[in-house]
Amino acid sequence: WGALSSITNSMLYAVYFTSTNTGVAVGGGGAVLRTTNGGGEPVGIAQKPPSFSTLKIYPNPASQMIAISDSDQSEFAGEATVTILNLFGESVKKECFNNLHRMEMDVRTLVKGIYMVKLQTGTGTQFAKLLIN
Repeated sequence: WGALSSITNSMLYAVYFTSTNTGVAVGGGGAVLRTTNGGGEPVGIAQKPPSFSTLKIYPNPASQMIAISDSDQSEFAGEATVTILNLFGESVKKECFNNLHRMEMDVRTLVKGIYMVKLQTGTGTQFAKLLIN
C-alpha cells in the first residue's frame, strides 16, 4: 500500500472492491470515489455537501434497535434497501422496506464497532455512520 493524493479532502470510511480493478471508497460529506483501474487513479467522484444527506439514524450509538428516517419527515417512496457495512465494506446486515417514513432494524447481532449504513432508494443512495456499543 502506498499513499496517493486524492481529489477530496473528506475522511474516507469504507473501501469496497467488486473485482481486482473496480472499487468504491465512501467518505464524509457524501464523498464517493470510484476506480476501475485498481486504485491507481480515481475515475469518478460524487461529492454532495453535508447538508444534502437527510438520513437520520437513532439512537446512535445503539446496542439493540435503530430507527432510520428522513430528517425532513418525508416518506421513502417505493422500495428502500438498507445495508449495514463494516469498515471493510462488507455487508453484515441487509433489509428491504416499502413506502415507509421510518424503518427499524435489530442490531443486537452486530459486534461493537463503527459501521456505515447505506440507504438505497429509487431517488439515490445515502450513507451515514453508525456506532454499535
